[in-house]
Amino acid sequence: MPPQMAATVPAELRAVFDRFYTTEFVTVDGPGQPIAWPVTPYPHEGGSCIDVTTGLGYPKKARDAEHNPNVALLFSEPHGSGLQEPPMVLVQGVARVDEEDLAANRERYRREGKIKLPKANERLPPPALDRFMSWYVDRIYVHVTPERILVWPKGDISAQPEVIGELPAGAPVAPQPAPSGGGIWEPRIEQLGTQYPTAVLAVAGADAALVERYVRY
Repeated sequence: MPPQMAATVPAELRAVFDRFYTTEFVTVDGPGQPIAWPVTPYPHEGGSCIDVTTGLGYPKKARDAEHNPNVALLFSEPHGSGLQEPPMVLVQGVARVDEEDLAANRERYRREGKIKLPKANERLPPPALDRFMSWYVDRIYVHVTPERILVWPKGDISAQPEVIGELPAGAPVAPQPAPSGGGIWEPRIEQLGTQYPTAVLAVAGADAALVERYVRY
């Protein structure tokens, strides 16, 4: 994030980044399909960068971010945060994959997990078993630098969002090949409004921005 943008991120949003337990991290795969992943956010001080992580044994979200660094984070689930009527926040940014020092990443994951997810951290294998569980405990981090932030005060998705920052001019457009055979229908769409009262939908826009929307039925 440019220094001037970091300075404009209000404390209310920094609290969201810090205290929400989950965020929806969206990447675009090779064929151009956006994929939403529920992950735990680990923000840098001041909100200048927000990190997510994945295990070495299931690196797809990191590999997709390498292939196309235009990513998004949607903060839409406040349960457990302790925040009263927090905003819904969409972060559109650029990703950098960090796997140069897996040992350091593993130690960071354990250290921050004790603070943010103490109950889940208790279920991690002891360090003595790290060499047998490297597929999980060895972590790949993805650093997301925000370019534009959209804010819905009090989570009111019917209102127009407040916008902080802007996407850089000339951002590369995410590939959007025309679907063959009329596209692929996702059966779970038919369950929206019945089995699933809410959902997060992700699309790749014409300006290369990944847009997520929390919908309620």
